[in-house]
Formats: sequence, C-alpha cells, structure tokens
Amino acid sequence: MTTVDEKSQEAASANDPGVSGTGRRRQTLQDVLAHGEEPTEEFLEEFVALREAPPVSDEDLAEQALNHPGADGDARTPE
Repeated sequence: MTTVDEKSQEAASANDPGVSGTGRRRQTLQDVLAHGEEPTEEFLEEFVALREAPPVSDEDLAEQALNHPGADGDARTPE
C-alpha cells in the first residue's frame, strides 16, 4: 500500500527536473567530471540523446520566447 507521503514525493519528483524517474536525484555532468562519480546508465543515455539532438536555430529560440507568456502569464511580456 502506498502512503500519502510516498504519493506526494512521487508527484514532486515527477515535476522536478533534478529528480529521475526512480525518485533519486539526477546525476549531473559536474557529478561525473568534478566529483569523479561513475556515470549511471540513465546519465549516459541522456548525454548521448542530447549530443545527437539537432541544433535549435536562433529563429526557433525567438519564436519559443515570444510564444511563452512567462511566469507572470502575460503574453504581452514574453520571457
């Protein structure tokens, strides 16, 4: 049986980019390079996916910024 605390932790983990799907903190490049941690399988898969992703053009970045209303929700002041 899942407790309320476990459910709230799962929900928080799902919304936190620093937490992996397993509920553990995601390993960073700094963890591997500066702290000498052995890279996890999850880290390596994400690293390869990012390296193989197509570049994003300046026009795409500008369009994304203009289409995002930002933290205040006001589309007239894009982030």
